[in-house]
Amino acid sequence: GLAEGMRYSVRLARDRLLAVSTTPFGMATGWFSEGFAVTEISAGLQVFEVEGPALDAFIARGTTLDPAGPPGASATLSFAGIGAIVYRRQRSLRIHVDRGLAAYLWTWMETVAANIATGSQN
Repeated sequence: GLAEGMRYSVRLARDRLLAVSTTPFGMATGWFSEGFAVTEISAGLQVFEVEGPALDAFIARGTTLDPAGPPGASATLSFAGIGAIVYRRQRSLRIHVDRGLAAYLWTWMETVAANIATGSQN
């Protein structure tokens, strides 16, 4: 789906979401008696933002989803062979991965960008 605004949330599962903001939410963490829990992950995820005229080709290389298709029910999917949180934000694509997978995804993105630029199918 499309995320908008300075603060937004993306659906990860039926009962789970990721809230994103450039500033702290100011909400306590832990279990709440209303039946939900809040966990701060801050630097636990690395976020990449991808944009440009070849964005749909880039998405097609990373996942089996149709880049022009309707948004899915969840932003959690396999992207570039790893578990990721992927969604559109304005005219870009945001990809959140566990920090330990960031170097792998960066290398994959460099390779794919070069292949798209040269027209290679590898």
